[in-house]
Amino acid sequence: MRKGINKMKSDKTTEARALRQQAEERLKVLGTEGGERNSEADVQRMLHELQVHQIELEMQNEELQRARAEAEASAACYTDLYDFAPVGYFTLNSHGDILQSNLAGSMLLEAARSSLQNKRFSAFVAKAGRPAFNAFIEQVFAKQPDPTCEVRLEGKNGQARFVQIAATLSPDGQECRVVAMNITERKQTGEELARKTALLNETQQLTHVGGWEWDVTRQSMIWTDELYRIHGFSPDEFEPGSPKHIDRGLECYGPEERQTVKAAFELCVAEGRPYDLELPFTTADGVRKWIHTTGQAVLEKERIVRVFGNVIDITDRKEAETRVVEQKNLTDHYLRVAGIMLGVLDVSGEITLMNSKGLEMFGYSSDSELLGKNWFDTCLPIEHAKEMRGVFNQIMAGDLEPVEYYENPVLTRTGEQRLIAFNNSVLLDREGRVSGLLFSGEDITARKQSEDKRIG
Repeated sequence: MRKGINKMKSDKTTEARALRQQAEERLKVLGTEGGERNSEADVQRMLHELQVHQIELEMQNEELQRARAEAEASAACYTDLYDFAPVGYFTLNSHGDILQSNLAGSMLLEAARSSLQNKRFSAFVAKAGRPAFNAFIEQVFAKQPDPTCEVRLEGKNGQARFVQIAATLSPDGQECRVVAMNITERKQTGEELARKTALLNETQQLTHVGGWEWDVTRQSMIWTDELYRIHGFSPDEFEPGSPKHIDRGLECYGPEERQTVKAAFELCVAEGRPYDLELPFTTADGVRKWIHTTGQAVLEKERIVRVFGNVIDITDRKEAETRVVEQKNLTDHYLRVAGIMLGVLDVSGEITLMNSKGLEMFGYSSDSELLGKNWFDTCLPIEHAKEMRGVFNQIMAGDLEPVEYYENPVLTRTGEQRLIAFNNSVLLDREGRVSGLLFSGEDITARKQSEDKRIG
């Protein structure tokens, strides 16, 4: 400590000598030599000392003026930086009382700067956040490293404002310097993003749609929550972004399908070729499924940077399609073995279904020869067609109840007329509107001829 003081004294002595030397040199320039050198030596020496001292004082004054100007400029600069900073600056004591604040700080607290002196900062914090803020102040004065907190401020208009606060302790440990940043917009954006992410996850869970994205540059893979569920995996099984997602996902396919998906993905990454596949799939816990998987590349400056896609669980759809096919096959079987003609007409009278027995009655070998043809123009004699078409149109319009049983002649492919006993039933769509007519028919030509002979 004593050595430091002696060094400071030595530095000041050196500065004084240098200053005196500069003053003597300036005096020589001014040409002030006094009177006679020999007879008035003492007087001249005193005069010289005074003149040198005067110049020393003038130079010291000039130096002080420069230092003062620099200090004022520096103070003005720091005042501007402090007062007009875009974030709030506060000086707080250990109780959290405000000792000083800048303009941004007063605006953040919605109070006049002069009114903040000695007020508790926590008085401006929402009640729920005060314990966290008080704990933060305790951490600061306990010299814990890098303490921060986020709190909500009470606004005069009831509008929430969120701030992020950081602080450092003053050298004497009696005060702390606080920086308060308004993060309301960021907080609201984060909350909105969280809501949308939750909605996306819920939507994907309801629709069984999982999403993924492969970053080509970073070699990282991202899966949505639903995609983990589809595969029967837990997100905890993977490091975030790990390429192992790809290998583990491929394990859920059979050997043939695995090669198909892998080749499609690699072509999409390498050449940007999209893919769209439906494949059988087995989850990690052994559940058999069907999935619809797609992939598409994203290019930037003609370079593939990302590949993204969806994996959709279509098991329910596939099972429904299988049931429909099975039901259709069963229906076709019933139609084939039925001993009577069965057919369907749409509201315009076009034939939309004719079973094997009906084709046989009319002399056709395939339903393609009849389907789409108009029943009245193709299958009825001209003399009966007009009347029957009128009755049919009335039934389709809902103006006439269909006759459940009637006998009517039909025209075969060869032009032969046959007498058919018909039974009819109106078809309705989901809204209850008439959509067509279902009919069955039995060829009673031979029976009628036999009856006529007996009567005759």
